[in-house]
Amino acid sequence: MYPSNSFERRAKPTPQLLRIQAEYTAEFNKLTNSQELKDTIIEPAIKFWQSALTVRRPMSKNFYIQRQVNQLFCTDDSYYTYSENDTIFCQEHPCQTTIKCGHVDIPDKYTSECYELHNGKLDQVFPKGSGISPNDFILIIDSSNSGACDETTLAHAASCYLDPENDREIILEARNYFSGTTFPLRLGMVIAESQKLMT
Repeated sequence: MYPSNSFERRAKPTPQLLRIQAEYTAEFNKLTNSQELKDTIIEPAIKFWQSALTVRRPMSKNFYIQRQVNQLFCTDDSYYTYSENDTIFCQEHPCQTTIKCGHVDIPDKYTSECYELHNGKLDQVFPKGSGISPNDFILIIDSSNSGACDETTLAHAASCYLDPENDREIILEARNYFSGTTFPLRLGMVIAESQKLMT
């Protein structure tokens, strides 16, 4: 038998509706019909899934993507710990300027701070952003063609980061291939099917 105070009861997280944050790349916004795509497909789909899906166990606090390579912070694949306050910083090589999700940049507002050591003094090169809220899902929408798909493919997506507490996907890159002679027909079919699902 263990004393009653040996175990600390952890409060059960309260389920929250999923909140999808859409981030459009410059490449996507260059499309002549980018606004039409947002208004007729993307935004209605986001609205639908936000009302349909629930995060059963939200993260306990905001999550920050580290300015890293192979789980590390600096361009030489290494990091150092500043002994006075355990601040992680780069010494001989600079902090990563951008963090990728597939081929696209993750906006700075979701990333951590990063320090560099110069003449024995820590300089904050990048400030901490607002982070990813416990029930957020970041959807980065791009339209550049990496050559992985042919004209029969409308879009594909790949997960980049997971919630470290629950393995829930929290950042996803969705790449749309809105070009080619068959695109108007395929787009019309998608709009028609989307409207059926969301009414």
